[in-house]
Amino acid sequence: MNVSTVMESLVQLIHAVLDPVCLFSLLLAMLLWRTRGHAQMRRMRHSMLAILAMLWALSAPLSVDVVVRYLEQRTLVSADCTMLPNAPIVVLGGGVESPSQGDTLTLRLSAPSLQRALAGIDVARERPRAPLLLSGGGSGPVPEADLMADLVNRMEPLPNRIYRESTSLNTYENARETWQVAQEQELGTSIGLVTSALHMARAAATFRKRGFDVCPMATDYLGTRHSQIVAALPSAEGAMKMRRALRELVGWVYYRLRGWL
Repeated sequence: MNVSTVMESLVQLIHAVLDPVCLFSLLLAMLLWRTRGHAQMRRMRHSMLAILAMLWALSAPLSVDVVVRYLEQRTLVSADCTMLPNAPIVVLGGGVESPSQGDTLTLRLSAPSLQRALAGIDVARERPRAPLLLSGGGSGPVPEADLMADLVNRMEPLPNRIYRESTSLNTYENARETWQVAQEQELGTSIGLVTSALHMARAAATFRKRGFDVCPMATDYLGTRHSQIVAALPSAEGAMKMRRALRELVGWVYYRLRGWL
């Protein structure tokens, strides 16, 4: 192992330790260690130890990415996924960021929305005859579909190929309103569906329930494989990934109970 490799690993370790979630976990672990001999603290220590273990499991990339990869791989795209050349490409919005002063429309797209829009553009380039249907309303003053359309028009103008569905507020409404647009515009029922890999299983099932023949085109993959020791340390990024994973699990259960899948 050369000096540059050692220094790189040291820098990564320092960055990982300075993460707020990691710092809090280490401080909590130190407090547990310091109070190990106090009998009156025994019951409290058990609670603190449980909190520390839960925090570590829910934010350490080593454990988080196992859950995330499992959820992302539930909808595997078949190599022979058949789609007509002119079948519409449906891109689902993934939320918007709170606008800041001087911000432009496209910068308000959240990271998932941005990744999905860019993936939709890539697919549209590969399929020059396919319409691009952007779906998403959201709670902001500008619908997600309009924000994504603004980005598409800046990067890859697609005259007479862009359709918008700008009233839906969730995945179920995405499918319902997209079906309405597809019927009105006679776009057919065979679609390529673009959304985050973590969201794809629920989205594809919801669209199929509505009557679409879905070819999944996942993007925005979060799950990674780690071989570095820093992956065992809790982090804010790991907590963010787990939050999205748990939200997706809850969404799947809710949709199943409502009969939307």
